[in-house]
Amino acid sequence: MRLPFDAHNHVHLGPSSALSSLLSGGSLQGMAIMSTHPQDFERVARLARQVVTSPVHAEQRKDKEQKDSSVCTMKHNIIPCFGVHPWFLGSDSTDHPPLESNWIEKLTYIIWKQHLIR
Repeated sequence: MRLPFDAHNHVHLGPSSALSSLLSGGSLQGMAIMSTHPQDFERVARLARQVVTSPVHAEQRKDKEQKDSSVCTMKHNIIPCFGVHPWFLGSDSTDHPPLESNWIEKLTYIIWKQHLIR
């Protein structure tokens, strides 16, 4: 059985337990986490580097070798997506500081660093 993939979320803005609770129980095969502002680029990158596993019942696995045990673990695919949410472009939000003029350079650095780590 192929599990769903969450293609757009901002789970990093919620409580720290949100990511593991979304992935626990094997209900998702992974997710794309969208940054919203340069302030959260590093957090999104850090979450994507984490190896997230959760228990999965063997009948949900497609690789037959693992079916001898009733529960195994599944690695989740977490894809980081970097950018600025349109809500923060040109706004003076109280939750986020105004965009710095060099935010694109910071974004380029984060993406490059992310690529080197993987």
